[in-house]
Amino acid sequence: MTTAAAMSAPRPSVLPTRTCLRGAQHHDGNPGVSPAAAPPRRFPSSRRCQLTLVDASPLDVRDEATGVTLRSAERSIIGWVLDAANAATAEKVISGLLSAHFFDPAHETIFAVAAKNLGSPDVLQKCLADLVAPAAYRRVQQLPGGLAEYLSNSVHQAAYLGAEQVAGYYRQVMTAFSTRRIAELNGHIATALEAGDLTTVRLLSDDLREKVDAAVNGRPDSGKRRLRLTPASSFRIRGVKWVWDNRMPVGALTLIPGREGVGKSTFLAWMTSAITRGELPGMHYGTPKSVLYSASEDAWEYTIAPRMLAAGADMDRVFRIDAALEGDGYGGVVLPRDCRELVHAARDVDAALLACDPIISLVDERLNTFKAKELRTALEPLVSAAEEAEIGIGALVHFNKGQGSDVGTLISGARAWVEVARAVVAIGRDKEVDEYTCVVSQTKNNLGVGDLPNLTYTIDSHELLTSDGETANVGRLRWTGETDRGVEDLLAEAASGAVGSTGKSGKLMRELIDYVTGKCPTPMQAVSTADLIAEFEDEYKPDLIRQTLSRAVRKDLLWSPMRGAYRPLVHRPAGVTNA
Repeated sequence: MTTAAAMSAPRPSVLPTRTCLRGAQHHDGNPGVSPAAAPPRRFPSSRRCQLTLVDASPLDVRDEATGVTLRSAERSIIGWVLDAANAATAEKVISGLLSAHFFDPAHETIFAVAAKNLGSPDVLQKCLADLVAPAAYRRVQQLPGGLAEYLSNSVHQAAYLGAEQVAGYYRQVMTAFSTRRIAELNGHIATALEAGDLTTVRLLSDDLREKVDAAVNGRPDSGKRRLRLTPASSFRIRGVKWVWDNRMPVGALTLIPGREGVGKSTFLAWMTSAITRGELPGMHYGTPKSVLYSASEDAWEYTIAPRMLAAGADMDRVFRIDAALEGDGYGGVVLPRDCRELVHAARDVDAALLACDPIISLVDERLNTFKAKELRTALEPLVSAAEEAEIGIGALVHFNKGQGSDVGTLISGARAWVEVARAVVAIGRDKEVDEYTCVVSQTKNNLGVGDLPNLTYTIDSHELLTSDGETANVGRLRWTGETDRGVEDLLAEAASGAVGSTGKSGKLMRELIDYVTGKCPTPMQAVSTADLIAEFEDEYKPDLIRQTLSRAVRKDLLWSPMRGAYRPLVHRPAGVTNA
């Protein structure tokens, strides 16, 4: 076919896949020389002109940069690799090239064998020995002149090539492979769109972006999943870093679950404030850091910013985070779409934490958060981004309407929330304490110790002067101490309908009632608070004993005829109430 005829031949709009073209096994004799095309088929036309259709294979497309066809480029690489004289430089020049990158199936087979013997002084002889095996020979038996002659001629013709020329052929093969992969993915996406399978479309679109990025930046693309073995000895042993000492790890997801009304957002405002002032115990203690804050349920002007101000945060280090929309303006961050941008955003402002209030609002609405596999496609890239940016993730999540003591089961959505998270800091309200009190418990801590104290806080009303000169009341967290009653104890008590039915405090309640009953066989006897503390202080803290006694009296489980004295309820006269 003349050059003019080749230029005039129509090209398909989409490259065919590798499978469709396996039948085209024309092999040119010399690298750099285009093979003769099949005779053109001519069809009569009612017009005075005639259309000429040419069977064109991507193997016969000439590259403008190298001046040779893809078939010639592949053969030149093989001949150059099989030449023992190039053993010292071959691996460096074609680093990253795999047999899957070759379009011609015979070339793919030959290169797979050659790669195993790369650098050997008798690489050609070893390849011939391996290729005559029945499994391999079926794919190379149609080579012009036979296998031995084809390989020998390839080596002879490639002897005049320099490393720079081979590197150019390498780029030509990689570019052609990337083009095929992108065309295949486009076809799969079109099929999924036609079927209405948006989940598959999203996953394939992510893969397509990676392939395009690899092609643009010249990175090798294997085209298939491959196994890689890495010895444990090659990993550098590192200690866990903590945003909040022993409670919130760096580079991991920490869930903060709880029911409505426990002040989860106020708690997150306290943490934000402590980080921006360098006061949170952990790796950044003494060094103020920034916080990326995503909130969707409350307005910044009326709620979020006033809450941060009341908590004492450095407002110049708290950043609302938004993502650019496809048109104009900005909207909320979407997971997993914006995970890569989170890395850059965190580094730009020296952030230590991504605060999500709540995290469910960030997950792509097309994903079903009640299906673990779909939820993981949003959470796992987020965790990878946090690890790369070296930040923690504090994510508020809501409890469902169910009852029980297992925090993980009560979190609304798939179990993947808890499975992906490395830590869970649960919050619950202790309704048996006179003052409004919330309990903070570490119910999961894969990277740290598990026996951490349960912290308690209350929320005070704090007055702020607004920008228009008015006064606003905003909640502010105040820590009040520790308690032996954990969040799971509170949940179990609420689920059973009776305080103290399960958990550590429930065990103490039963022990106190049994002790008082045993010590007071008659109505004239009583047990004092001091006696009970002396009896149980080896196992329980005095404050917990006092609190449990108060609950027992309020629930009519014990009778207190006077302050600090306790008798069994059976000894209380009719019509008499507790003191």
